[in-house]
Amino acid sequence: MRAEKVVYAMLTGSEVLTALVGSKIYPGLIPQNTPMPAVSYELISSVDIAPINAQAGGVILRSRVQVSVLARTYAEVKVIQEAIREALLFKSGLIAGVQVIAITRELVGPDERDDEAGLYMQGVDYMLIHDET
Repeated sequence: MRAEKVVYAMLTGSEVLTALVGSKIYPGLIPQNTPMPAVSYELISSVDIAPINAQAGGVILRSRVQVSVLARTYAEVKVIQEAIREALLFKSGLIAGVQVIAITRELVGPDERDDEAGLYMQGVDYMLIHDET
């Protein structure tokens, strides 16, 4: 829950992003009948990073969080993904009570569309290196 807490804090704290999607930033799935555009985020994986000194205490985690955008146009998806990138990429420090060492972009997913729903979408994975405590 720590990585997701960081991502949520950074996304909702971005004036640029909230100007584009308002408060429509959801954990997991975007609720049905939500007006577009909207953003979702979910933890994909989290693994311990082996410490150099096991007696030093504390656990460092590497967590992958996918942030997805759904919008009515391809261009809108790209503008929102750029706002997300600016909100997350290379951030560090104490964020939402979690000590974050680094946030990097790991994987940019494919451009997708659902012709029936009239939606475009794309997910991007971010890696967070952070304290477990």
